[in-house]
Amino acid sequence: MHRTETHLCEISHCGKPAPSTTICHDCVEEVHRALYQFLNVELDRLKAIALGEEQTAEKIARQNSDPSAPQDVLDLSTLKLHQDITTTWPQLLDGLASHPNAERLYWRIIAGCELAQAKINGDTERFTQADLDQANKQLAQPMRTKDLIEWLWDTFRIRVTHMQIRHWAARGKIQPATGEGKQHKTYRPKDILEAL
Repeated sequence: MHRTETHLCEISHCGKPAPSTTICHDCVEEVHRALYQFLNVELDRLKAIALGEEQTAEKIARQNSDPSAPQDVLDLSTLKLHQDITTTWPQLLDGLASHPNAERLYWRIIAGCELAQAKINGDTERFTQADLDQANKQLAQPMRTKDLIEWLWDTFRIRVTHMQIRHWAARGKIQPATGEGKQHKTYRPKDILEAL
Protein backbone atom coordinates (compact mmCIF):
# COMPACT_ATOMS: atom_id res chain seq x y z
CA MET A 1 0.00 0.00 0.00
CA HIS A 2 1.33 3.42 -0.98
CA ARG A 3 1.19 6.02 1.77
CA THR A 4 1.69 9.72 1.23
CA GLU A 5 2.04 12.39 3.84
CA THR A 6 -0.26 15.39 3.76
CA HIS A 7 1.54 18.69 3.32
CA LEU A 8 1.00 20.97 6.32
CA CYS A 9 0.74 24.73 6.39
CA GLU A 10 4.22 26.24 6.53
CA ILE A 11 3.27 28.87 9.11
CA SER A 12 4.99 27.66 12.28
CA HIS A 13 2.08 28.16 14.70
CA CYS A 14 -0.53 26.63 12.39
CA GLY A 15 0.22 23.11 11.20
CA LYS A 16 -3.18 22.61 9.50
CA PRO A 17 -3.34 20.47 6.36
CA ALA A 18 -2.52 22.35 3.16
CA PRO A 19 -2.33 19.50 0.61
CA SER A 20 -2.12 21.59 -2.55
CA THR A 21 -0.95 24.94 -1.19
CA THR A 22 2.04 26.42 0.61
CA ILE A 23 -0.02 27.80 3.49
CA CYS A 24 -3.57 26.92 4.55
CA HIS A 25 -6.59 29.02 3.70
CA ASP A 26 -7.14 29.90 7.37
CA CYS A 27 -3.77 31.67 7.42
CA VAL A 28 -4.69 33.48 4.20
CA GLU A 29 -7.92 34.55 5.90
CA GLU A 30 -5.87 35.84 8.85
CA VAL A 31 -3.84 37.98 6.43
CA HIS A 32 -7.07 39.16 4.81
CA ARG A 33 -8.47 40.26 8.18
CA ALA A 34 -5.20 42.02 9.04
CA LEU A 35 -5.24 43.96 5.77
CA TYR A 36 -8.89 44.93 5.91
CA GLN A 37 -8.94 45.92 9.60
CA PHE A 38 -8.12 49.52 8.69
CA LEU A 39 -10.81 52.13 8.23
CA ASN A 40 -10.37 54.66 5.43
CA VAL A 41 -9.73 57.39 7.99
CA GLU A 42 -6.91 55.29 9.50
CA LEU A 43 -5.32 54.77 6.09
CA ASP A 44 -5.60 58.51 5.44
CA ARG A 45 -3.84 59.13 8.75
CA LEU A 46 -1.08 56.68 7.82
CA LYS A 47 -0.54 58.55 4.56
CA ALA A 48 -0.53 61.88 6.42
CA ILE A 49 2.14 60.48 8.76
CA ALA A 50 4.19 59.42 5.73
CA LEU A 51 3.88 62.88 4.20
CA GLY A 52 4.88 64.59 7.45
CA GLU A 53 1.46 66.18 7.92
CA GLU A 54 0.84 64.30 11.20
CA GLN A 55 3.04 62.74 13.84
CA THR A 56 3.21 59.03 14.43
CA ALA A 57 1.46 57.65 17.49
CA GLU A 58 4.30 55.27 18.32
CA LYS A 59 5.51 55.71 21.90
CA ILE A 60 9.15 55.35 20.86
CA ALA A 61 8.89 58.21 18.41
CA ARG A 62 7.26 60.45 21.00
CA GLN A 63 9.74 59.62 23.75
CA ASN A 64 12.92 59.90 21.68
CA SER A 65 12.10 62.77 19.38
CA ASP A 66 13.83 66.06 19.98
CA PRO A 67 11.46 68.88 18.98
CA SER A 68 14.39 71.12 18.02
CA ALA A 69 15.94 68.46 15.73
CA PRO A 70 15.16 68.75 12.03
CA GLN A 71 12.36 66.41 10.99
CA ASP A 72 12.16 64.55 7.69
CA VAL A 73 9.16 65.79 5.79
CA LEU A 74 8.65 62.56 3.87
CA ASP A 75 8.82 59.15 5.55
CA LEU A 76 9.42 56.82 2.61
CA SER A 77 9.10 53.61 4.62
CA THR A 78 5.68 54.66 5.93
CA LEU A 79 4.61 55.75 2.45
CA LYS A 80 5.67 52.32 1.12
CA LEU A 81 3.77 50.66 3.98
CA HIS A 82 0.64 52.63 3.02
CA GLN A 83 1.04 51.57 -0.61
CA ASP A 84 1.56 47.93 0.40
CA ILE A 85 -1.57 47.87 2.60
CA THR A 86 -3.81 49.64 0.09
CA THR A 87 -2.54 48.21 -3.20
CA THR A 88 0.34 45.72 -3.31
CA TRP A 89 -0.68 43.19 -0.65
CA PRO A 90 -4.42 43.02 -1.47
CA GLN A 91 -3.44 42.08 -5.05
CA LEU A 92 -1.52 39.07 -3.68
CA LEU A 93 -4.41 37.65 -1.65
CA ASP A 94 -6.03 35.57 -4.40
CA GLY A 95 -2.89 33.54 -5.04
CA LEU A 96 -1.27 33.79 -1.62
CA ALA A 97 -2.04 30.23 -0.47
CA SER A 98 -0.07 28.70 -3.36
CA HIS A 99 2.57 31.42 -3.74
CA PRO A 100 6.06 29.88 -3.40
CA ASN A 101 7.05 32.57 -0.85
CA ALA A 102 3.71 32.48 1.00
CA GLU A 103 5.25 31.97 4.42
CA ARG A 104 7.58 34.97 4.04
CA LEU A 105 4.74 37.11 2.65
CA TYR A 106 2.46 36.07 5.52
CA TRP A 107 4.95 37.29 8.13
CA ARG A 108 5.76 40.48 6.17
CA ILE A 109 2.08 41.42 5.83
CA ILE A 110 1.19 40.63 9.46
CA ALA A 111 4.22 42.60 10.73
CA GLY A 112 3.45 45.48 8.35
CA CYS A 113 -0.14 45.71 9.58
CA GLU A 114 1.01 45.68 13.21
CA LEU A 115 3.51 48.46 12.45
CA ALA A 116 0.82 50.49 10.70
CA GLN A 117 -1.48 50.09 13.72
CA ALA A 118 1.33 51.29 15.99
CA LYS A 119 1.93 54.34 13.79
CA ILE A 120 -1.78 55.17 13.57
CA ASN A 121 -3.08 54.29 17.03
CA GLY A 122 0.02 53.79 19.17
CA ASP A 123 1.69 50.64 20.42
CA THR A 124 -0.59 47.87 21.60
CA GLU A 125 -0.71 47.42 25.34
CA ARG A 126 0.65 44.28 26.95
CA PHE A 127 -1.94 42.64 29.16
CA THR A 128 -1.51 41.15 32.63
CA GLN A 129 -3.04 37.81 33.65
CA ALA A 130 -5.77 39.71 35.53
CA ASP A 131 -6.62 41.58 32.33
CA LEU A 132 -6.82 38.30 30.42
CA ASP A 133 -9.00 36.71 33.13
CA GLN A 134 -11.35 39.70 32.98
CA ALA A 135 -11.47 39.47 29.18
CA ASN A 136 -12.30 35.73 29.35
CA LYS A 137 -15.13 36.53 31.77
CA GLN A 138 -16.43 39.15 29.37
CA LEU A 139 -16.23 36.69 26.46
CA ALA A 140 -18.85 34.54 28.19
CA GLN A 141 -21.15 37.42 29.26
CA PRO A 142 -24.15 37.93 26.95
CA MET A 143 -24.35 41.45 25.51
CA ARG A 144 -26.83 43.40 23.44
CA THR A 145 -25.78 43.59 19.81
CA LYS A 146 -24.89 47.29 19.95
CA ASP A 147 -22.77 46.86 23.09
CA LEU A 148 -21.15 43.73 21.68
CA ILE A 149 -20.12 45.49 18.47
CA GLU A 150 -18.54 48.36 20.42
CA TRP A 151 -16.83 45.97 22.86
CA LEU A 152 -15.30 43.89 20.06
CA TRP A 153 -13.91 47.03 18.43
CA ASP A 154 -12.60 48.57 21.66
CA THR A 155 -11.12 45.32 22.94
CA PHE A 156 -9.84 43.53 19.84
CA ARG A 157 -10.10 46.07 17.00
CA ILE A 158 -12.52 43.67 15.32
CA ARG A 159 -15.31 45.31 13.35
CA VAL A 160 -18.59 43.43 12.95
CA THR A 161 -21.98 44.81 11.97
CA HIS A 162 -25.57 44.24 13.06
CA MET A 163 -26.22 42.71 9.63
CA GLN A 164 -23.38 40.17 10.00
CA ILE A 165 -24.69 39.07 13.39
CA ARG A 166 -28.24 38.83 12.03
CA HIS A 167 -27.07 36.69 9.07
CA TRP A 168 -24.97 34.40 11.29
CA ALA A 169 -27.95 33.89 13.60
CA ALA A 170 -30.31 33.21 10.66
CA ARG A 171 -27.91 30.60 9.27
CA GLY A 172 -27.45 28.98 12.68
CA LYS A 173 -23.77 29.88 12.87
CA ILE A 174 -24.43 31.56 16.23
CA GLN A 175 -27.25 31.20 18.74
CA PRO A 176 -28.66 34.02 20.86
CA ALA A 177 -27.80 33.70 24.54
CA THR A 178 -31.16 35.20 25.51
CA GLY A 179 -34.29 36.30 23.71
CA GLU A 180 -36.55 34.43 21.30
CA GLY A 181 -38.69 35.49 18.38
CA LYS A 182 -38.93 39.27 18.25
CA GLN A 183 -37.51 39.79 21.75
CA HIS A 184 -34.25 41.68 22.06
CA LYS A 185 -31.50 39.13 21.74
CA THR A 186 -28.12 39.02 23.40
CA TYR A 187 -25.04 37.20 22.13
CA ARG A 188 -21.80 36.02 23.72
CA PRO A 189 -18.63 37.61 22.35
CA LYS A 190 -17.02 34.15 22.33
CA ASP A 191 -19.63 32.91 19.83
CA ILE A 192 -19.07 35.92 17.56
CA LEU A 193 -15.30 35.42 17.61
CA GLU A 194 -15.74 31.76 16.68
CA ALA A 195 -18.06 32.76 13.80
CA LEU A 196 -15.43 35.04 12.23
